[in-house]
Amino acid sequence: MNKGHRLLCAFILAVFLFPGCAAGERAIPDCLRFKQHMKVTHLGMNRDQYVVTPETVQPRVNEEISAVVEELRAEAEPYLAEKGAPTSFADRLDAGPTITRVGDRWMSFLSIARVTHGGNQVFAASDARVYNMETGERVYLEDILTETGWEYLEGKVRTGLEAHFPDLQPDRQALENLCGQSSLSARGFTLSPGHMSLHFHSHELYPDAPEGLMRVDISYTDLKPYMTETALTETDCSGYQLVALTYDDGPSPASEGLINQLRLYGAQATFFIVGSMIAKVPSVLHREYDAGYSVQSHNWLHEYEDITPEKVAEWAETMDREMSGIIGIAPTLMRAPGGNEMTFIRAGSKLPQIHWTRSSGDAGKPSENDILRIGGMVAGAHDGDIVLCHDLRSSALEYAAFYLPRLEKRNVLLVTVQDLCSLRGITPEEGMFLIGCPPAETAE
Repeated sequence: MNKGHRLLCAFILAVFLFPGCAAGERAIPDCLRFKQHMKVTHLGMNRDQYVVTPETVQPRVNEEISAVVEELRAEAEPYLAEKGAPTSFADRLDAGPTITRVGDRWMSFLSIARVTHGGNQVFAASDARVYNMETGERVYLEDILTETGWEYLEGKVRTGLEAHFPDLQPDRQALENLCGQSSLSARGFTLSPGHMSLHFHSHELYPDAPEGLMRVDISYTDLKPYMTETALTETDCSGYQLVALTYDDGPSPASEGLINQLRLYGAQATFFIVGSMIAKVPSVLHREYDAGYSVQSHNWLHEYEDITPEKVAEWAETMDREMSGIIGIAPTLMRAPGGNEMTFIRAGSKLPQIHWTRSSGDAGKPSENDILRIGGMVAGAHDGDIVLCHDLRSSALEYAAFYLPRLEKRNVLLVTVQDLCSLRGITPEEGMFLIGCPPAETAE
């Protein structure tokens, strides 16, 4: 087997019991606990409005973020009213923050307002900010970077932005303006357990791109030499239980309700999408990516058999082209349909293959006892688990409403697969077959 197809395997033992809280596990501090309140308004003419506002321990932060959400909602509202005849999908306006937390004090709010008409996104705007939730003070990029870090950041942002929308040419003057230190110092950013993200609108750089957001993600592993001592301390998530929730087979209309639940509990997730589903609801793909989730490949077609090198190459090319045409980027990870990773690796797939350590068992049609059975399986996830779920059916929302609060009560941080790998010192590479990312002291 040649170097490009080498197999790098990481295994953990999946134990299907609810683990107790072991001594030394890190608890989520009270200042990083929060609630999200969602108000749903049915506006008639097949139009809905969803507005989410946070409740944290800091009243001033609540007021500021609620004001931001209202400002974004008001900006978005005309785009909902302007749309023509109702479609088979409800037109909707979504406004509210996606919240992530790191360390013991810092919390990020990525507030987005978006309007969809049918399956298309027709408006998107965002505001990103970070707070010290112990004091209520806002955190700025100057608090993250040392003096030598700005040049590094400028280079990473330039490279990251130019990598979007490979079939389009960026506005060169706009790129220069966006990458300058004065522009970056005022740029909204968020912090996740394994990386920092800077957020942009696609039309800032690519006027002909679809309506949506872009982001540049920088792992702490790469950023660490340029971070202040304060930032290194405040972004340290060592000691937390880390679990990656993954969702296969979408995007679908059912994904909307699931995303609502993820937002209510500050849960990050990885969506392994089927490329041929994109055209049905491109707005869902936008929403998953814009909110900061990881969007990856579940192949162009959900096929298990007759996997040839020619098909794998064709599917990968089509997947890259169609996905990057919507959100600007192509997948960097893959989950093979049916967990058939070895077949795809042997057929020449170049993406790291991500399996799972724990299956929710939610692939079949829902039955009476599924919430307890499926929800309990996910709620019992162990540190380092990659959990297999699906987002094709509306039952995904009900399952999530069961397991998300239970995972939070157990002090589990829900992270993307990339962050889980980064925080456990694993670099996904071509030919890799990854099952899980256990903490070092328990790795086999």
